[in-house]
Amino acid sequence: MIEGFAESVPLGDSIAEVVVSGSSFHWFDLDNALAEAARLLTSGGTLAFAWNHPDVSVGWVRRMSDAMLLRRPWRGDRPWSELVPASGLFGPVEQAEFTHVCSWPRSVLADYVRSYSAVGVLAAPEREKVVGRVEAALRAEPELAHADELHIPFRINAYRARTLG
Repeated sequence: MIEGFAESVPLGDSIAEVVVSGSSFHWFDLDNALAEAARLLTSGGTLAFAWNHPDVSVGWVRRMSDAMLLRRPWRGDRPWSELVPASGLFGPVEQAEFTHVCSWPRSVLADYVRSYSAVGVLAAPEREKVVGRVEAALRAEPELAHADELHIPFRINAYRARTLG
């Protein structure tokens, strides 16, 4: 195993055709992470990053997200199509959106809620209050009150840009 950070990867130059980040890209020091990705990529290589988030256009999902306090502004809501090319290291950013549904037994709901960084960083009593709010929100939904399985719609916002030069 090799340990590193988005801003400092202990590998050589021009060793990858693609550098990918999942739902963590917004946490990185952007200028340093972009420079490091460009260093790792071959000429014309691709930087790709994406976020997978609940589809809040669905009423009950919006209410569940509200209970999780996920609907506040977050660092992922940035003008990526401007920020990435402004580095001078990458060309235009392409963006696409995809949808999918995750089906889980209701028994994993609490773990799902705790998996969000905004919830996970809370002290245990506060974290469990959030879990309780989400469970109560879903119990208030007639079609979900007694469901043994949850089918949660998600949206993926995906981005990619190629190195210049």
